Amino acid sequence: MLLQPYLPSVDHDGETALIYIDGRLSHAIRKAPLLPRGVASSAALFAPEEISTRAAGADERAVGARILAALPFAPLLYARVDLIRGAGGEPCLLELELTEPSLYFAHGPGSAERLVRSTLARLGQTSPPGCELM
Repeated sequence: MLLQPYLPSVDHDGETALIYIDGRLSHAIRKAPLLPRGVASSAALFAPEEISTRAAGADERAVGARILAALPFAPLLYARVDLIRGAGGEPCLLELELTEPSLYFAHGPGSAERLVRSTLARLGQTSPPGCELM
């Protein structure tokens, strides 16, 4: 079970996900509220998500960098730092996704290629056998 406090900012700001590849910020997305007030919940296994590309604020980038710097291992191949605004407007950690996160490649041009290059570099290769990366 995952239990998170309700923060009213989610109703108008949604949440921000910072996607890092090889320790560097690759791109960011905004997730709209998943359970908006006054809207019936979905009967489906997963509620549909409204996701858009966004530029992360300087305060969000600073928090994301501090969170990753606090980890006892680095640099990570990939990570997703999910943030939400607190009562005072400050970015707060909602979730730190390090295993099988969605990295929202469709919202970060070139991000899938960056992940492939970083993965191959860690394996000591430059491209998959029989393939050339652009």
